[in-house]
Amino acid sequence: MHKQFIRIAAIALLILSLGICAYSLIQARDGGSASTVQGFGGGSGGFSAGGQGMNGGPSRGFAGGGGGAMAQGADASGAPQFPASDGTGASGVAPSPQDGAGAGAGADAPWAQDGAGAGTGADAPWAQDGAGAGAGADAPWAQDGAGAGAGGDAPSAQDGAGAGAGGDAPSAQDGAGAGAGGDAPSAQGARSGGAGFGLPDAQGSDGAGDAQAGRGFGGRGGGFSAASDGKTGLVVYSFAFVAIAALGVYAVFRRKAEVPAESRKGLVWVLLGSALLLRIAVVPWVSGHQGDLNFFRTWASQAAEDFAGFYKNGSADYPPLYIYVLYAIGKLLSSASLGSYAALLYKLPSMIADVATAGLLFAVSRRHVGYTTGLLVAVLYALNPAVIVNSTYWGQVDSLFTLLVTAAVWLLTLRKAGWASALFMAAILMKPQGIIFSPVLFFGLVSMRQLRAWMTAAASAVATLLVVVLPFSLGQSPLWLYRLYTGTVSEYPYATVNGYNLFALLGLNYKADDTRALGLSYHAWGLLFIVLTTLFAWRTYARSRRPAFAAASAMLLISGVFTLSTGMHERYLFPAAALALLAYVQLKDRILLWLAAGFSVTIFVNTYVILFQSGDSTAYTFPLWAVSTMNVALFGSAVVWATGFVRGPSLPSHEREGTEPPSAEGQVIRI
Repeated sequence: MHKQFIRIAAIALLILSLGICAYSLIQARDGGSASTVQGFGGGSGGFSAGGQGMNGGPSRGFAGGGGGAMAQGADASGAPQFPASDGTGASGVAPSPQDGAGAGAGADAPWAQDGAGAGTGADAPWAQDGAGAGAGADAPWAQDGAGAGAGGDAPSAQDGAGAGAGGDAPSAQDGAGAGAGGDAPSAQGARSGGAGFGLPDAQGSDGAGDAQAGRGFGGRGGGFSAASDGKTGLVVYSFAFVAIAALGVYAVFRRKAEVPAESRKGLVWVLLGSALLLRIAVVPWVSGHQGDLNFFRTWASQAAEDFAGFYKNGSADYPPLYIYVLYAIGKLLSSASLGSYAALLYKLPSMIADVATAGLLFAVSRRHVGYTTGLLVAVLYALNPAVIVNSTYWGQVDSLFTLLVTAAVWLLTLRKAGWASALFMAAILMKPQGIIFSPVLFFGLVSMRQLRAWMTAAASAVATLLVVVLPFSLGQSPLWLYRLYTGTVSEYPYATVNGYNLFALLGLNYKADDTRALGLSYHAWGLLFIVLTTLFAWRTYARSRRPAFAAASAMLLISGVFTLSTGMHERYLFPAAALALLAYVQLKDRILLWLAAGFSVTIFVNTYVILFQSGDSTAYTFPLWAVSTMNVALFGSAVVWATGFVRGPSLPSHEREGTEPPSAEGQVIRI
C-alpha cells in the first residue's frame, strides 16, 4: 500500500505540474501574463512611465512595442493607432496631438500632450503627460511621463523617466535618469542612471545620495526595477517551504520516513522534473529584473548578428562563456516566432541548472548518506526559495555558475584533476567570481603530490580557455580578455554593492572603497581579509587530510570573501548553499545542514529585498542590519566548525551521522 501511494502521488504531481506549466505557457502566448522583456518600455529601450515618477512602466500596453514606440491609443485624426496590448508604433506625422497618442515609427510628434510622443526614430519635442520619443529619438522638455527611448536624448525630462539605452538625460528630475550607456547629469528623484555611465550631480530619493557609476544605482541593473508581481506569493511559498522542509528533515533523520526500494525507480527524476515544470509555469507571471533581462536581450541579439565581433563592437561586461548561451537564444528568437516566450528562454538555462545541481547533489548523496537522505537533499535544493528567486524570478545566471563550481569541487574530491580544472576554468569564464574558488583547485593539486596531476590540470585549463575565448579573439588586442576582467572587477568601487556583509553592517553600502579606516582603505581591508580567509581555508584543508574537505573549503572561501571583502553584490553568496549541502553529504556533519539553511535564509532575503525594493537602497534598514549580522555570524560559525572538525576524532560515517553504515559500495575512502 505504501509503495502504491508513493507511485500514485509521484504520477499525480507530474501530471499536475504539466497541466500548470501548459496553462502558463498558453497564457504567455496569448498575452495574458506579466512577463515580457520587450514590453518593458519597448523592445529597444523606451522608458515611458505614464507619470509614475519611476524608471520603467508596465510590462505590456503603455510603453510597449518591439521597437520602443511610445505612442498608444489614437492618432491625430482619432483613429486607433495600435492595440493597447502591443504598443507598436506606426509611421506618420501627428503635430500637436492631445489626449491621445503621438506619431508612430519614423515620425514627428511636436507638442504632443496627455498621451504619447513619437515612435521609433522620431522627435517628440515638448511632449507632456505621457511619453517622449521612442528608440533612437529626442524628447526635449518631456514632462510627466518618459523621456527618449533607446539611443536618444531627453533633456529637461521631468516627473517620469529620462533617456533610454545609449542616451543622455540631462536635468532629469523626479523620475529616472538615463538608460544603459548614457549620462544622466543632474538627475534627481527616484532612481538615476543605467549601465556603464556616470551620474554627475545625481541625487537619490532623499535628495542626498552621491553620484553612482557602474551598472545601476541601488543594484538595479541600468536603473531598471522589477515589477512587484509575484512577491507576495513568493513570501507565502517561502514560509510553506520552511515548514515542509522542517517536517521532511525531522521525518528522515528520526527514521519516520523511508522510501521503499520498490518505489525508488525514477522517483528522483519525477520530482526534479516537476520542479523544473513548476519553475517554467511561474515565469510568465513574473517580470523579473528588467535591467538584467534587457541587457541579456541586447547581448543575445548582438551575438546572434555578429558572434565573432561581439566584444569588438559591443559593450558587454560578461565573460565569454555565457555569451554562447545568449548566442543560442538570440538565434532561436530570430529564427522562430517565440517572442512571447523570450523571458522564459533567457531564464530557462538557469532553471535547468538549478535542477541539474539538485541532481548532482542526489548522485553524490546516494553514495554517501543513502537514497532517502539524498532525495531529501536534492528536493530541498530544487525547491529552495533562495534558488528560485535567483533564476525564476530575477533571471540571473548564478545557477549556471554554481553548477560548474559544484561539479568542479566534486570532481576534485574524486581526484580527477583534469576535469576539475576544466570546470574551474569554465566557472571563471562564466563569471569573474570564479576566481574566488581557484585556491580550492590549488589545495587539491598540492594534496595529490603528483607532477602529472599538475600538468593535466594546466593542460585542461588552457584547452578550456582557448576553446571558449578564441572565437572572440580575431582582430582583438592580445590583452583584451585581461582588460575585460579588470574592467568588470573595477566597475564597482564601493565597500559593498547591496551585499549584506560586514561593510553593509557598518553602514557602508555604496560608500567609496578608497575611504580609509584604521590606516587602510576599505579596499585594502577587503584584500587583507581575502588573504586571511584563503590561508585559513588552506590550513583546514591540509589538516583534514581528506579530499572531501574541498567542498567545505569552497564554502569557507565564498562565505569569507562575501562577508569580509568589498564590491560584493547581493547574489555573490549564492553558491554557498549548494556547497554547504555538498560538504554535508561528503563529511556527514549535520552542522553543515544548519549552515546550508542559514545561507539559504540570508541569500533569499538579500536577493528578495534588492529585487523588489523601492526607494533609497543605501538606507540602513532592518533587513540590511539583520541579514548582515547573520552573514557575519554564519561565517564565524563556519570558521569555528572547520577548526573543530579538523581537530576532532575521525569517526566512521554512521557514527557521525547517526545512521546505519552504508554498503561497501558507498563507503568513503579515507586518505
